[in-house]
Amino acid sequence: MVPQYVSRQGVLFSLIHCIFWKERAYAVDMKITKLFVLPAVVTLALVGGPSEPSGLTVTCNDGTTGSSCPAGQVTFTGTGYHNHLNIVVTGPQGVIDDGFYQAPGGELSFIEDLSVPGAYTIETFRKGGKELIDHVEVTTVATP
Repeated sequence: MVPQYVSRQGVLFSLIHCIFWKERAYAVDMKITKLFVLPAVVTLALVGGPSEPSGLTVTCNDGTTGSSCPAGQVTFTGTGYHNHLNIVVTGPQGVIDDGFYQAPGGELSFIEDLSVPGAYTIETFRKGGKELIDHVEVTTVATP
């Protein structure tokens, strides 16, 4: 039972004391609730967590898909990506693109000019460039 005080200082003390005792009364209920809720939240976080990216799909300028394209513009698309990515494109002449891209709603789409025939490496990293997500190799060939 919480004592009741009449003076101004006593009212403040009474309120603090009342809150303290209510918290103690609910402490047992909260522990039981946490016991049941915590496993459910963890399960939902693991099952409903973000999915892995789909991987990059390579579409050549002639409409074909695959890892070998005619020299020219090549489109890269994918789903399930984080909103901010670092993309590094390396070709026969060295690094040709090292920039930050956005994937609104997880949808990533970008075009690279791979006009010099040769082997290219496209790598996507989480923002900050520390965690590699994708590594794709594309070979471009000269068109007759």
